Amino acid sequence: WIAIGEPGANDPGGTAGGIAPGAVHLARRAGGTWSITASLRASAGDGGWLGAGLALAGEDLIAGAPVARDPASGARTGAALHFQCRDGAWTLRRVLRVPGLPAGAGLGSAVALSDGALALGAPGDDRHGEDAGAAFVGSLRGGRLARIAAPRPAAGAGFGAGLAFGTVSGWAPEGPRRFLAVASHLDPEVPPIPGAVELFGYREPEPVLLAGPAPCPAPPAAAPPASPPAPHPPNPPKRCPNANTQTAGA
Repeated sequence: WIAIGEPGANDPGGTAGGIAPGAVHLARRAGGTWSITASLRASAGDGGWLGAGLALAGEDLIAGAPVARDPASGARTGAALHFQCRDGAWTLRRVLRVPGLPAGAGLGSAVALSDGALALGAPGDDRHGEDAGAAFVGSLRGGRLARIAAPRPAAGAGFGAGLAFGTVSGWAPEGPRRFLAVASHLDPEVPPIPGAVELFGYREPEPVLLAGPAPCPAPPAAAPPASPPAPHPPNPPKRCPNANTQTAGA
């Protein structure tokens, strides 16, 4: 399977107040040709740029809808939808939300999935300052989503803007075998905030920070203009050692 997000789908006339519900398309290869065999859409209230974040593992799909409404508060805090494929048919299993997020948190802007573990990013969360961001981890089996604490929270950091799981074979038995990289973004409205990546070891129920932050390198400063070479002093006139100099008298 290949999952293709179309967060701007289903709202050509602006009927949702400028917020497109979005869609996710599933393509499958048959006879050497890829074709879309299913299109997934959220029910009313659960969508809002569905497909902005996607993670596909086996027959499980997590699709982010970062401007979906929270039915409890009515605010557009975002959500993520868990779809599952059984006998070739994709169905919605559950909608993932985090209570208490502010409007504009953007939950589902980034998603990750690995061996039954999931992670959701909310780079617009304001708990530690405007757009400081947040990330959450949990299990596909259900249960609560645990908040990952940013090592250095700061307004504008956008913690949770990017997520990726990884595993390491041959790790020590007492250590974690699954890892989660959480990226922060560069906020153009807060110039001093650089992008960064933190690496967490994850073993239920809580992630543990292993390394970070690893800042993205800043662009090299422009080299000052080269100074023009200093002019060489003029060579003194040469005189013949045996020349006879005469001075005319008045």
